[in-house]
Amino acid sequence: MRATPIFDASESPAVAVAVDATTTTTLTVSPDPSNSGQTVTLEAAVKPVSGAAATGTVTFKNGATTLGTATLSSGAATYTTTKLPAGNNSLTAVYGGSTYDLASTSPAVEQTVK
Repeated sequence: MRATPIFDASESPAVAVAVDATTTTTLTVSPDPSNSGQTVTLEAAVKPVSGAAATGTVTFKNGATTLGTATLSSGAATYTTTKLPAGNNSLTAVYGGSTYDLASTSPAVEQTVK
């Protein structure tokens, strides 16, 4: 005689799976153009595709040179400087990412300082 296995029904607990969301970072600079020594404001906006506000920090750069870092608040970060050199400057905002959001870099904004 052959034994027939008997199985009880069971249910697994729910498991949360975190998926990193792609982000888009944009940069606005004002005023443009500016004069040497004038205060220039750089504002980054970071938008995850999930729709929730991004958290973390943004690094503001002029080419490869880091100008400074600011913490996001409601998906936006602002940095001001009076130290942009005369001539053409290529400014970017680099979002470092977070636990749930992927890093991203804004397109370069060309800033002219007279």
